[in-house]
Amino acid sequence: MPVHVFAVGGWQTQTS
Repeated sequence: MPVHVFAVGGWQTQTS
């Protein structure tokens, strides 16, 4: 499932 995680630079979408 796609999850939103906080990374350097802003929000990014990762797919698990």
